[in-house]
Amino acid sequence: MKIFDLLHQSVDAAIPSQRKDGSMPPGHNGPYHHTETPVRTTAHWLISFLNVYELTGAKIYKNAAERAVSFLLEKDNRPGGATFWCLNHRNAHPSNGLIGQAWVIEALIKASETLQLPRCYQIAEEIYLLHPWNERNKAWHKVHINGHVDSLDYTFNHQLWFAATSSLLKNTPEATNRVNDFTRHLDNKIILFQNGIIKHLNPYIMGRLIDIPKIPAKLIFFYGLQRRYYYLKSVGYHGFNLYALSILRKTLPENPFWKSEMISKIFTPLQSGSFVEELSRSKYAYPYNPVGIEIAFFLETFYPEYGHLIPHWLNRQFSKSWDDKKCLMSYNTPDPITSSARIYEVTRLKNHEFEL
Repeated sequence: MKIFDLLHQSVDAAIPSQRKDGSMPPGHNGPYHHTETPVRTTAHWLISFLNVYELTGAKIYKNAAERAVSFLLEKDNRPGGATFWCLNHRNAHPSNGLIGQAWVIEALIKASETLQLPRCYQIAEEIYLLHPWNERNKAWHKVHINGHVDSLDYTFNHQLWFAATSSLLKNTPEATNRVNDFTRHLDNKIILFQNGIIKHLNPYIMGRLIDIPKIPAKLIFFYGLQRRYYYLKSVGYHGFNLYALSILRKTLPENPFWKSEMISKIFTPLQSGSFVEELSRSKYAYPYNPVGIEIAFFLETFYPEYGHLIPHWLNRQFSKSWDDKKCLMSYNTPDPITSSARIYEVTRLKNHEFEL
């Protein structure tokens, strides 16, 4: 089995579910159970549609992509005229912080390139520039759907993914310069467990103490009462972080961070049998984050000499999540709609062959 065969099958299975307005059915953000708008899944599938169109030249995939673009550019998806509305849940940030916008940015940039639609790049650039850059902390603020500027986004992977997808804005100097600056300071932002797993959320992600009143509560919750939960959550997000770093490595190859010892430290868990076992116990791993795909991309980008391990990681992912009957990555997950859409992450991989 080759990876693009599965992507092709998935796209063929997904197109019939595309709605009249061009949107794809929304999920609920996996184990978080936050009701989503169709923005995220439509953005993910848009990339898959475009990729299969590039591979085949078949008009059906171009049409599906154009309809998805048409939906994303509708004003109703930016009801306040600012950021995209991604979450429809009273306890969640409507724009889903930086990460919700990051996913739209990467999809619009891909559409601008493949379909030659300058308007898509303009909107992606506009969304990026809405987010103030905090020079002191080398990080970005969240922005509400009505344009209100919120606090810094304290979730490390949100900052990292926003940087990664913003690095694709190659004609926007503000993005290029700030992302380079962000990446140069990653040694001060990435905090690890002793075994090399990147910590999911902590009050020190900007390299210094911030939001002082919230720190004691966070320390008690994440390092005390919920220590095991917090660790397994970090395990499930390790590949997600590695994938974003791999995007940055490809777009900013000259950045000095790639010579940092941090790279070898975060690679260390991938050589550990205990990490493989812990991934199977984390609800934030295979059932939500497609860690097998994400780690495969990291190995391909940073450690090509370990390329022989890539088929094993792909097998781990798809043996746990692939539904042969539906031809979707929808098996064994609390959110089959979102999980299926996340197959788009394979579009950055080479066409690896593996057993399934």
